[in-house]
Amino acid sequence: MSSHPVPAASANATRDPDDARPPVCWLLWGDEPIGGVRRALLNFAGGLRARGWPVQLLCLDDGPLAETLRSLGYTVHCLHEDGQQHARYAATAASGRLGQLAALRQLRGYRPALTAALRQLRPAVVSVYWPDFLLLAGGPCRQLGIRLLWEMPEVPSVYRFRLNQRIYAALLAWYRVKPVANSRFSGERLGQPRGLAVVYPPSDPAQFDPARVQPWRRADWQLPEDAILLGAVARLSPQKCGEALIQALALARSKEPRLHLVFVGGPLDSPYAETLRTLVRQLQLGAFVHFIPAVDDPAPAQAMMDVILSCRPDAEGFGLSIVEAMLMQKPVLARALGGPAETVLDGVTGWHLADAEPATIAAGIARALAERPRWQAMGTAARQRAIAHYSLAVSLPAYERCLRAEPWR
Repeated sequence: MSSHPVPAASANATRDPDDARPPVCWLLWGDEPIGGVRRALLNFAGGLRARGWPVQLLCLDDGPLAETLRSLGYTVHCLHEDGQQHARYAATAASGRLGQLAALRQLRGYRPALTAALRQLRPAVVSVYWPDFLLLAGGPCRQLGIRLLWEMPEVPSVYRFRLNQRIYAALLAWYRVKPVANSRFSGERLGQPRGLAVVYPPSDPAQFDPARVQPWRRADWQLPEDAILLGAVARLSPQKCGEALIQALALARSKEPRLHLVFVGGPLDSPYAETLRTLVRQLQLGAFVHFIPAVDDPAPAQAMMDVILSCRPDAEGFGLSIVEAMLMQKPVLARALGGPAETVLDGVTGWHLADAEPATIAAGIARALAERPRWQAMGTAARQRAIAHYSLAVSLPAYERCLRAEPWR
């Protein structure tokens, strides 16, 4: 155990079993990067704590997220101290099928310490995000009579013969897990297992409020005041289709030379970031493509943008950054697959893209430019929709129902 030990005894150990707000524990790596999953967790944890739920955080590894949680006043219990275990696990899992099996065996090494921690913390519900954690936490939770939630952050793949859907269904049934999908699309791809609930990751209208947020000054980032800024606020990874966005900008600038593309997200020192910079140089777009590091609060960056882009090549489960952009009254140009097809209304709060090819994105940019007089009205409609359907005030009661429900209800 780490220097943040689990208390040997607490008021939770003698709680009334009929308490309407029993202790809830999130099981995390502890070094999850800045992004939608992390912000959704902080929103849910803060909302539950404000409504009287005892919130516990149990991290397998110490790291930036664990430190952020401590700075917000949470007690965080870590099972590993060196802050490198997740990196070793991720590197092993990325080395093919045999590596993934080795990584799962490595993950199982946490089970004794996890079981001991859960015995002491005695939460009523444990919530996990990552599918591998079902195998890690399922046994201890079943043994100790703790309800287990799986909050899916990504869209499940569909294997031949629906093999992985069958595997998930077996795991959920064996460990009596309550599956919580982050969109209707994610739930459908999982195969609609028994007990499935759809709860949209919560956004915070108070944090993403254009009346309160001071936009970044364009001059601070060497951006022309008359530029039309297309913003991509997301982690730099091949999943986010950065090459297609850059190629689309090259096509779109032939008709509108004031267009600039701004990436806000990291890591900027990764091989993929260098791949994007190389492409920018090849297309001679160095003055028109800008890279800004990841930030804990993306609202000021979004406030500076004119249009937000989200163009993954595959289905996105939800896309919290899209909803946050909507709260900032920004129209969104999004791939109409997965969660964004549910959140963005084509022609009303933004525009849909049929695919993530550069020519398609460039055509979408041209469509957006043609409707530039409507951007303000579309932004207003976007914020209204985000508050009505995807805010913490809507998601939190739905999540509370999941915490109280039996797995199959």
